[in-house]
Amino acid sequence: MRRRGWVRIGSLLAVVALAAATWTLPAAAWPADAYSDSAAQTTRTVRADTGESLLVFTVSFASVVGQRRLVSGEVNAHQPTTTTDELLMAVVSVACTNGTAGGYGGVENTLRGGTTQFRLQFVHVAAATGSTTCNLVAKAGRPRPVGTDAASNVWYVESGSALRVSVPTTDWSESEKSEAVSLLRTAGQYWTPVVGKQSVARGTAVAVIAQQKVTSCTTVGGSSDGTTGDVDLCAGHVDTTGSRVRLDVFARQRNVDDTGYCMPAVKIGTQSRLIDRNVHHGQFHVTGAFTTSTAVGCGTVVHYYGTTTIESGSDAVVHAPSAQVTIVNP
Repeated sequence: MRRRGWVRIGSLLAVVALAAATWTLPAAAWPADAYSDSAAQTTRTVRADTGESLLVFTVSFASVVGQRRLVSGEVNAHQPTTTTDELLMAVVSVACTNGTAGGYGGVENTLRGGTTQFRLQFVHVAAATGSTTCNLVAKAGRPRPVGTDAASNVWYVESGSALRVSVPTTDWSESEKSEAVSLLRTAGQYWTPVVGKQSVARGTAVAVIAQQKVTSCTTVGGSSDGTTGDVDLCAGHVDTTGSRVRLDVFARQRNVDDTGYCMPAVKIGTQSRLIDRNVHHGQFHVTGAFTTSTAVGCGTVVHYYGTTTIESGSDAVVHAPSAQVTIVNP
C-alpha cells in the first residue's frame, strides 16, 4: 500500500522525511567487463533435430572466496528462412562453477526469418578461492514439427552474442531467486514472486535487474515447472488470443530503524509485450537504476522487486523458478 506523506508513522520527523525523500534516477549501467568470450567453442549452429545441448561460450578466471562478479550472457538467436518448421524453441542458460548460487536460463520460441534476443544476468559469489568457469549453453526444440527435413531446423547464435564476467563488485551485490510456487494469473491480476532486501550506504548509485519467464495459455504445453508438481496450469484455460504482459521494476528505501519506509515505491524500469501463440513463452529482462536518498529519516536498507501484470488477453503462468532480482553497483 502506498503511504501518504501526511500519515503519522511514528514521529513528525519521519513524516517530514517521507514527504521530502526523493531519488535520482540515472540510466542503468554495469560494472566493467574483466573477461568475455564471443568466439563460439565449436559451432554457432543449434540443431533442433538432435535436441543436444551446445556449449557456445566459456570463460575461466581466478576467484577469491566471497568475491562477487556480475555474469552476463547475451544471445541473438536467429532462425533462418530455410527451416521447415515455422517456429523453434530456443533455450539458453548460463552457469558457473565454484558458486554459492546457481546461474540463470531462458526459453522463448523463435520464428522463421526472425531473431530473438536473450539477456541473462546474475551475481556469482565464489564459494572458495580457486578457479571458476562459466559456460553459456544453448539448445533447440520443435514445438510444431512440419515436414520430413528435420535437419533443416536450426537456429544460429548471431554476432553480438557473448558471455561476459565483470570486475569484482561490491559486497552488497547479489541475486535473489523466488522460493514461491508458480501461479496462473488472469487479465488485470499481478504478482511479485520475490522481493530483494539489501543494505546500501546512503547516497550510493545502484542498478537493479528483474528477470521473469511468463507462459501465455495459448496452448497447454510448457505451463508446468518444478513447482507445479507436473500439473499444467494452463489446462482448462487455453485461449489462442495471446497475453499482453508487463514487468515493472520497483525499489523502495526503508527508514532509519527499518520499521517502515521513508518514501513511496518508485518504478525504475518497465517492459510491456505481447506473448502470442507462436512466441508462447515470454522472457523478460528489465533494468533500472537510482541513487539512494540521503534525506533525514531514510536508512540504508533497500527493497527491490519485479511485479508481473497480465494487462489483457489470455490467462498466463508466471513461473516462480525464473523470477529473479539482482542488485549491483554500476
